[in-house]
Amino acid sequence: RKRFNGLSIAEKKNLSQESFVAFYKENSHLVMPTYSAEYKVIKEIAIRIGDAATEVFGSFGYNPKVYVVRRQEPNALVLPGGEIFVFSGIFGVSRDPSELASVIGHEVSVNVLHISIGRPLLSRTQF
Repeated sequence: RKRFNGLSIAEKKNLSQESFVAFYKENSHLVMPTYSAEYKVIKEIAIRIGDAATEVFGSFGYNPKVYVVRRQEPNALVLPGGEIFVFSGIFGVSRDPSELASVIGHEVSVNVLHISIGRPLLSRTQF
């Protein structure tokens, strides 16, 4: 499906950086360390999905940046720059890694297909 996108690449990069800085500033004290078990699970899934996206799209080379945030909501979001934020509450409602993979896969597809551009920044899909 075609989408109208009136933003230049420079404008998208600017919005990406602004949205990342704003979200990270608000949540930086809640970001779990990269040595945490939760982070490792999410990063492994994101790498596998990124590799699959690269296979499908050729030399796309998507290397997702992931952050696990200590928040009770079972939620995840992706910013226009590709940064994926997963709220730790998602672990309480996911029965196994395949359910986590479906959430991460959704966020990767939002970024790969650029469907987040044109929506309000930091909009969230509630599960």
